Amino acid sequence: MIQMIYMGIFMQKFLEKFKRKPLLFLLPSASVLLLLFLLFFHSQQDADQAFSKYTSELFRQEISGNTITLHYTLKNPEKYGIENAPISYGQCTTDPELVRSSVDAERTRLRSYNRTSLSKDNRLTYDVLNDYLNSAYDLSPYTLYDEPLAPLTGTQSQLPVILSEYRFYEISDIENYLQLLTKTPEYFRSILNFEHTKSESSLFRRRADLEHGGKAGCPNRLVLLGR
Repeated sequence: MIQMIYMGIFMQKFLEKFKRKPLLFLLPSASVLLLLFLLFFHSQQDADQAFSKYTSELFRQEISGNTITLHYTLKNPEKYGIENAPISYGQCTTDPELVRSSVDAERTRLRSYNRTSLSKDNRLTYDVLNDYLNSAYDLSPYTLYDEPLAPLTGTQSQLPVILSEYRFYEISDIENYLQLLTKTPEYFRSILNFEHTKSESSLFRRRADLEHGGKAGCPNRLVLLGR
């Protein structure tokens, strides 16, 4: 909209400048300006449509990777083009380099879009996403510093609560829920694998801290010490 206003002002000043010129001179010049304006406006529309398509695809890709996130975010995923999403808790990634390369690939994909050709709203979306990806890239070497089994906020504490609040809107929600429950052992095995990798990297918590947490009623003591 701002570009349209600027172009309108420019055309008005151009016509005022040549208002004493013959009409035959003005018509071709005005036509060229109008054509350039239409091409510019159409180009911006194309850029915005392409970027909106990219962000929509990214949204569907990310939200479909975790059944709980998908269910709690969208009541009707099919309205967003999401159908037959895999039933999964997601994975606990142990390879920092894999995280780094994945984030870098997405950042490269984002930067393939010309920010200056986007609308104001899409530029804001671009900046937020770019900032997030930059932070994720910088933090990727510290992937193994995560604590998926923290005493109060860990998966073993939060998952039962989340599952107890899972809403059933239709029969398929019940079917997905029951199928998701069968994935629980597999998900916790991926977390234990993550903890084993941390231990091999000398990033695991001290045994004294774990035993102290167990005496204080830490709910994950048996899981962590049962190696």
